[in-house]
Amino acid sequence: ANNATTDVTVKTADKQHTIYELIKNNGSRDPLNEPLNTERIASLLNIPYSTTKRIIKELERQGRIIRIGSKKTGHWEIKKK
Repeated sequence: ANNATTDVTVKTADKQHTIYELIKNNGSRDPLNEPLNTERIASLLNIPYSTTKRIIKELERQGRIIRIGSKKTGHWEIKKK
């Protein structure tokens, strides 16, 4: 049973890294100039919305990303150290 947990943790870490890199490399807009919001990130990476939301919350909790603007029209940015 322990292996399953490890696999899930690794996959989550991979997704977290991928989402972080996507935000870092694209800023507030995706490559097609669409706003880079949670829904768009989920769609681009083919990850369920709920998973994407949870990972983004975790990145925010870690202080790695910050929300700029409103919930509806805002976007995520890498937090400057």
